[in-house]
Amino acid sequence: MQKNYFFVCVTVFQFLLADAYAKQIYRKYRIKSTILLKYVYPGKYRPACVYARYIVIRKHMAGRIESVLLGSLGFIRLLPAGRVLHHSKTTLVYFNERDPVTNSCISCVRRHGGRLVMFEEGWGTYYPGEHDRALGILVVPDVVYAAYPKLYRQLHKQEVELYRLDYQTVFSGKRMKKFLKLCGIQPLPLEADILFLGDAVSKDDTYRNKEMRMILDIVKMYPQIQIVIKPHPFDGHAHKYSGVTGRNVSILDKSRTQLPAEVLMCDSKVKAVVSLASSACITLAGMYHSAGFIFGYRLYRLLSPKVAGRVDNFAAVTENICVPQTRQQLKERIGSSIRGTGAAAAASGRECWNLCGLTACGRSGGGSGKPEV
Repeated sequence: MQKNYFFVCVTVFQFLLADAYAKQIYRKYRIKSTILLKYVYPGKYRPACVYARYIVIRKHMAGRIESVLLGSLGFIRLLPAGRVLHHSKTTLVYFNERDPVTNSCISCVRRHGGRLVMFEEGWGTYYPGEHDRALGILVVPDVVYAAYPKLYRQLHKQEVELYRLDYQTVFSGKRMKKFLKLCGIQPLPLEADILFLGDAVSKDDTYRNKEMRMILDIVKMYPQIQIVIKPHPFDGHAHKYSGVTGRNVSILDKSRTQLPAEVLMCDSKVKAVVSLASSACITLAGMYHSAGFIFGYRLYRLLSPKVAGRVDNFAAVTENICVPQTRQQLKERIGSSIRGTGAAAAASGRECWNLCGLTACGRSGGGSGKPEV
């Protein structure tokens, strides 16, 4: 039996990564992958294709599936495409082991001797945050793809094959323009000076108030600049940002809010990306070296000193990430970013897919692909 590749995605960002890698696997090996999508409907973003089949769990179904007696694994087993999880030659590619559907797939693949490949999922891959452990510690994968592999190695003691996840390859300008066209969205570049990335917050207004305070502080420092707010796709209370909108501050329209920031930044004129603690800044900082990326979690006391100290490591490994601790530092960093050239994508050479991490036999299969780091 040939190898099987099964991707589990719960966001559009994850779907884009899975879709891009599934296409490369088909081009090289002529193997059709399976992509399970929770909350994401592929018909809107990708028509039927030859290189992947889809299992779609719609948002209104997810809660019921996770609470029924059989659970999410029982649901997946009932589908023809889901039966590949029972084979030893199946490679499961996932992002977040804490998701119930993902966890069920992991259990099944482990039980049948398959292979686990974890793709980076922002902060959670490196730091525990509110959780006891970072991703990749409680469930140890065979292979990890990380944008910052050296940092991952420092913070995870488990022995895994480690490969660099090259976001510039996956989110190339040509690929993103094609994606926007499939979505029926005109690829209009953002004209704002600053893109503010919101987070998926609860009904508690504490976090939101800190976000709006940061936006108002920036407006007070630089009244002439244009700021566009991109609410998190899962934020059901984005209308509360209207409290800071005005002549220089606007909220992104709903059709673009659902798209990953990595897509929106394509051909963008944005010179600085600001957020309290959005994971998207981690990805973007590695793609757009000429833009500034500013986190406000220290200045606005969002994280505990212990967690904030760990997260500060990103500022050490990427020159364009800044974590100001005073309003003066915030003002200086925004000023230097505005005077810069803007979010031009870093020059890249050949595409770097590192497919051997997915396609080579890992610990469970005998033999090993050659890790990049």
